[in-house]
Amino acid sequence: MEQLPPAGNTTNTSVGNCCIALASVLGNKVSFPNTQPYNDSISTYFSQQNSNLHPVCIISPTTAEDVATAINTITSTVETTNFAIRSGGHASFTGASNIANGVTLDLRGLDSITVSPDRTTASIGVGATWGDVYSHLDPLDLSVAGGRAAQVGVGGLTTGGGISYFSPRYGWTCDTVANFEVVLANGTIVNANEHENPELMVALRGGSSNFGVVTRVDLKAFEQGAIWGGSVYHSVDTYQQNLEAFAGVNSADGYDEFASLITSFGFSAQGKAVVNSIVYTKAEENPAVFRLFMNIPKLLSTVRIASMHEIAMEQGSFSKVGKRQMSVVTTHGSTLPMLEAVYQRWDSSLAGVEDIPGMVWAISLEPLPSAIYARNASKNALGLDDVSGSLVVTLLSATWDNESDDEKVEKAARELFDNIDDDARKLGVYEPFVYLNYAAPWQDPITSYKSKNVELLKRVSQDVDPKRLFQTAVPGGFKLPNKHHLPPHDQPLRIHIEGPLVAIQKLLPDILWHLSLLDRTFPQPAGPELARLTYQQIYGRDTCPEVAGDLVVRDEYLRWMAEKYPDQLIDYYGVTFDYLVPVDEPNPEVLQINIIEIEDDNGVDANTGLLFAVDPVDYVGNKVLAVSRCCQMRKGTQHRWRVNALVDQRVHGGENLKGMEELEKH
Repeated sequence: MEQLPPAGNTTNTSVGNCCIALASVLGNKVSFPNTQPYNDSISTYFSQQNSNLHPVCIISPTTAEDVATAINTITSTVETTNFAIRSGGHASFTGASNIANGVTLDLRGLDSITVSPDRTTASIGVGATWGDVYSHLDPLDLSVAGGRAAQVGVGGLTTGGGISYFSPRYGWTCDTVANFEVVLANGTIVNANEHENPELMVALRGGSSNFGVVTRVDLKAFEQGAIWGGSVYHSVDTYQQNLEAFAGVNSADGYDEFASLITSFGFSAQGKAVVNSIVYTKAEENPAVFRLFMNIPKLLSTVRIASMHEIAMEQGSFSKVGKRQMSVVTTHGSTLPMLEAVYQRWDSSLAGVEDIPGMVWAISLEPLPSAIYARNASKNALGLDDVSGSLVVTLLSATWDNESDDEKVEKAARELFDNIDDDARKLGVYEPFVYLNYAAPWQDPITSYKSKNVELLKRVSQDVDPKRLFQTAVPGGFKLPNKHHLPPHDQPLRIHIEGPLVAIQKLLPDILWHLSLLDRTFPQPAGPELARLTYQQIYGRDTCPEVAGDLVVRDEYLRWMAEKYPDQLIDYYGVTFDYLVPVDEPNPEVLQINIIEIEDDNGVDANTGLLFAVDPVDYVGNKVLAVSRCCQMRKGTQHRWRVNALVDQRVHGGENLKGMEELEKH
C-alpha cells in the first residue's frame, strides 16, 4: 500500500508533486515528515547541521532498480527536483547529504555484503557501514581496505578516496574497487571496471557523486586475521616527543606497510591531551616501528590484539554524533619543522574557541607515504601521480553545541588553516592536494586534482550526464570545476575589479591615490594592494611574491582612462590581475568584481559608472562591498566573454568601448 503525504504537507509545489509521483511507484519506500521512517532517517546523521534539514520526502531504496526508478521519476517531472544522496551520512557540513525543500535519497537500505566463492572479492552495498563490513568479514578471516571508523558509510568514503589501516599495502580504498555498480542520470544501471566503462571507473575513484548514484562496490578482499592496535593517551607536555616519533614513522625511507597511525592533539572541557591511534595489521605486539611512541610516558593505553571490527568501533567512539560538526584539511610534507608549526598553530588557535560551549577542537596528523598515494596513482582521479616523498594529511575536527557559534568556529578554522598553509609554503613543503572526505565546504578538493585529471572528470561527466543532472540538481558535495568555480590551481584565472574611488578609498584608507591630472603614475599604488586583498579573500591565502607569476597586476585601466579622457579628473578606478596567467594568455578565465558604495546614494553612483549594474536592494544594510564572484550568479558575472572583451579593449587602448545596452544584445 503506497504511503501518501500526511495532512498539511505542501504537495502543490513541484517538489511535493514529485514526492507524490515517487510514492506512486515506490510505495512505502518513500516516507514523509512526522512518520517513523522519515524521523529515523533524519535523526541518524553524524552532524546536527544535516539532521536539522527536512526534505519534503525521503526515498529509502533497497535495490539498484529502486534507485533507477527514483532517478527516472525525479527527472520526468516538469521541473527537475533537487535531491541529496546519502550513504552513511557522515559528511558534516550543511547539505552534504541531506536537503531542505527537496528529496533525499537515503541509500542505507543498500547494505548487502557478499563474498565471492574464490574469496577474492567482497560485494558491498554503499549503504552499509564499515562496522557492518568488518563484522561480516572478520569471522571469515578476510578483510578489505575500508574505512577506519565503524559508523562511516561505504559509499561516500570509497568515492572520495578513502584512507584505510591497510592503505600502505593496498593504496586508497578507491584503488581497491574492482567494479562500481552505478545508476546514471538517464536511469540506466551500468558497471564501471577495467573492461566496461573504464574511464568512469577512474572518475569514481575520487570524483565523488558527480557521475551517478553508486549502489554497490566490489572490493578486493584478502586474507586477514587479528591485528594489534588501539589508542594511547599522553599528556600534552609530551607533544615534542610525539612529533619526533611521528616523523620517524612517516619517514620516506622504508615506510612499514603494516603500520597505520593518527596522531591527534585535542582540546575539550577536560583540557588538552595527545592521542595516538596506533594499528599494526599483523597480530604482532609492540612492533619496532612504534617503539618510540610506546616509550613516551602515557596516561592510558588500549592497545591489544583485536579484530578489525573492535578497532573500528573504538576509532568511531571518538566522534560525538548529533552535535555541530566541522572538518577542514590540508596536505604538506612530513618534516619536523612543519609538524612543529602545525602544533604551535593549533595551540595558538585555542584562544578563539576555548570558551565555546561543548567545544572539542582536535587536529590530527595522518601519514600519507608514497606507499599509499603512488601505488595506483595513474588509475584514480586524485592527481598525485607527480608527487614524491612522504606527506601528511592534517585534519581539524571540531564539535560544539550551538548554531549561534557557527560563524566563530568557521572564522577560527579558516585562520588556523591559512596559517598552516602559509607555514608550509615558507618551509617549502606545501602540497595543494585537498582530501575530499575531510574537506570543508569552502575548500575545493576536486580542483586540487590538477588539470589533467579535472579534464578527465569533465569528459566523463559529459559522456554519462550530458544534461548535468548531478552538477545542478544535487547541490550537496563537491562539484566539478566549471565556469562558476575556481579553475585547477595550475591553470589561469583573471580577476577584474572596478568601482568609484570614493568606495575604494574606504576599503583602503591608508593607500596613496593619485588624482591629479598632472600626476598619474602607472601602476597606481592601490592597484597591487587591491589585487592582493581580493586574491586573499577568494583564495583564502596571501599572495606568494616569491613564486613567479603567482600574481600579475595588470593596471591598464588608469592608463586607458588617461589616454581616452586626458582633460578629466579620474573618479573611477579599475584594476585587472592575473593569477598564474602569462601576459600573452589570449583568453583566460575571468571574474568580474564590482566595488559599490551604498551608504551615500543607494548605489546610484556605482550603477552610473559600472557597465554591469547591481541591484542595491540586494545589499541593504551594507556600506562598501565587492560584488560578486561569478559562482554567485549575479548579473554581469556569468558572461565572462563580456569581461574579457572589455579588458581586451582597455589593454589595447580601444576607442569604442561598448555600453551595457550594446553588450546586453549578445
